Amino acid sequence: MFGLQISRIRLKTPIKKVFWDKLIEMDDIQIQIDQYGLAQKEKTELLKVVYQTIDIRILDVILSSLPKEKHQSFLDKLTKTPQHHKLLKFLKENVEDIEDKIKDLTKEVKKEIIEKLQEH
Repeated sequence: MFGLQISRIRLKTPIKKVFWDKLIEMDDIQIQIDQYGLAQKEKTELLKVVYQTIDIRILDVILSSLPKEKHQSFLDKLTKTPQHHKLLKFLKENVEDIEDKIKDLTKEVKKEIIEKLQEH
């Protein structure tokens, strides 16, 4: 997905940051995964899936909220510089309460993931 790599946690895998990283808190997921005593490789793979899931859902809420005529411009900018703070500025100019939407969505997705992890 846009060449984004998981990096937001201290993983051995190189990571590319995205602009919404500063809006989301992931320590609770890390703590939950650590409780399972997984090997580092398994933990890394699980964290990749978690971040990919969150990234996809965040992109969905962004594109669902952003006017269609702004989609291509946003995606071009995201592809070129996914970590750039101007992306959030662009969204704030075009989507009301986008930060809250991203934060709320992230809380919801994390809750779903934690519930799934606790089932196993």
